[in-house]
Amino acid sequence: IYKYLNGQIDSVYFPIPADTINVIYDMKEDSNGNLWLLGSDRLVKFDGSNFSVFTIPDLSIISSNLEIDPDNNLWFGSALNGLYKFNSQTLQWSRFDVANPYFALTGITNDNIKRVKFLSNNQIYLQGILALYLFDGNSVVKRWGTDNTGIAGNNISSIFIDAHKHIWTSDLSNGFAMYNGDKWDTYSPMDIFNKNVLTLHDICVT
Repeated sequence: IYKYLNGQIDSVYFPIPADTINVIYDMKEDSNGNLWLLGSDRLVKFDGSNFSVFTIPDLSIISSNLEIDPDNNLWFGSALNGLYKFNSQTLQWSRFDVANPYFALTGITNDNIKRVKFLSNNQIYLQGILALYLFDGNSVVKRWGTDNTGIAGNNISSIFIDAHKHIWTSDLSNGFAMYNGDKWDTYSPMDIFNKNVLTLHDICVT
């Protein structure tokens, strides 16, 4: 891993065999200054001097960014295997894989959870490809998809929460959508760019 400081790039030897962690999907720093790396089948903690390695149980295809909540729990999603939580204090794993009670055939285990975003400890937004989910810390309590809302499309590429707590999503081929807590407003590529855009990969609201 590399650190850029005062115009210099410094590297830290990563003493994990290549056949153990061959992909690093994301890394985040917790409130204690520990650096966490999400690998292909491991979580790795770097405290500035030492590495600790934690094996992900019930391994699936890790497909998400890594997010750390205010209690320093680590969260990330997977393809067709639900949502993972790692308690960095007790070193205990939790995996949430119960299908959405309102849409039994379209729960998070039937989707590819790409990103996790926190509005609060009990308002966690999960960006799948097929839909957007609201998770309360224990289960999915709400789902937005093209079949039941005005969300832009069923190939969601990103999620962003702005300063007004509005939820924005982009779709690879169907533009943007914004949720104001009551309803969705959608914006097609023609609305925004006056032309069809083939792929929209990310969104940021300033």
